[in-house]
Amino acid sequence: MVEIPAILLDVLTEFVNIGIGRAAGILNQMVSSPVTLTVPKIEVLDTNDASGIDKALGADTLSVVRLTFSSGLDGSAALLFPTGSAHKFVILLTGEPPGSIDIDSLKAETLNEVGSILLNGIMGSIANLCDVHINYSVPEHFEVMPRQLCGADSVKGAAVMIVHAMFTVQEHMIEGRMLLIFEGDSMEMLLAAIKRKL
Repeated sequence: MVEIPAILLDVLTEFVNIGIGRAAGILNQMVSSPVTLTVPKIEVLDTNDASGIDKALGADTLSVVRLTFSSGLDGSAALLFPTGSAHKFVILLTGEPPGSIDIDSLKAETLNEVGSILLNGIMGSIANLCDVHINYSVPEHFEVMPRQLCGADSVKGAAVMIVHAMFTVQEHMIEGRMLLIFEGDSMEMLLAAIKRKL
């Protein structure tokens, strides 16, 4: 685990919540069912902490929307749902009946749109905190085992921020996570920016 003083983690959580609040507002304008988002916990680990990542992300296959970012900060951001929750989330957002043949084709499109809004909201808030401009890739949707997200393809020793989130749609609770991987000195830049705010 990356040791971050509680006061810095509190400020980081506040900025993440600001970004999520803005993103939720945009999301609610786009879908027929209001979406409420809460963030009960944020963890910061590193990519070498395989057991910590396993504990945080679980062992089930995940439905993932990922975008990379570069320029002012470098790394990647991902929205994660267990595949069953992703399916349920898409049904609730689109209003499609559970057995609809269109669900699979709508899944990637819907999750990419939601992921892009949420991840851009969080990263936009973090970019404002660090006073930098960030370039983003086009979001990509895929399904993968949790360890592969922070495994061989990841930069060893990079900082991993796991944002635990609860999505409430039509009184249904869906648990998801957002995973931010900060490469190079990006986490040090972020922590230095937080300290300047204190």
